[in-house]
Amino acid sequence: MKNFTKIDLHGLRHADIEATLANEFFWKNIKEAEVITGNSIKMKKIVKNWFKKNKIDYFEFTNKASFLAYQ
Repeated sequence: MKNFTKIDLHGLRHADIEATLANEFFWKNIKEAEVITGNSIKMKKIVKNWFKKNKIDYFEFTNKASFLAYQ
């Protein structure tokens, strides 16, 4: 598997997730990343909604608590 940039959201407040993702994908211009969410259902929902709102394709890994996102 290719090594992707990792964006680890562990320890972030839910209110900071969208700004963190915007910073990574738009300001740092990251095209592909593994977004690590942990097992929080609420965090996963926020991340999925942000991807959809910003038209970023993603794949949710079933064997670990993360997503592969690409634009």
